Amino acid sequence: MENGIRLAERGSAWLRAGGGLDEALRRFGWFYCGAEFCENLLPTPGWYAREAEFFLGRGAAVCLLTPPVSEKGLKVLRPVFRGLARLARAAAGRIEVTVNDLGALLAHAQVLAEAPAKV
Repeated sequence: MENGIRLAERGSAWLRAGGGLDEALRRFGWFYCGAEFCENLLPTPGWYAREAEFFLGRGAAVCLLTPPVSEKGLKVLRPVFRGLARLARAAAGRIEVTVNDLGALLAHAQVLAEAPAKV
């Protein structure tokens, strides 16, 4: 059975600040990070990359959450998707993206089509 924890936009910093990082890394194989419901809470593309690298570097898998978005949110997500495509090469199936918007899904598909052999 898969065990995961939803961190939302708090990410790994929340676990570190609360002293629960080591226990969480032992108990959970998946970490769900990002804003799932509000594009105004979307972290920066750099934040998504740091969270993915942090958890992947510790042997965990990561699912990056995305909310319903307008064009404003898509401008944030496109670079996120490009960064994840680069990370996915070495992640061997340990990165997932959850989209709650057809525009975000299309943007993700377009990024993957730009470099299909690399993902």
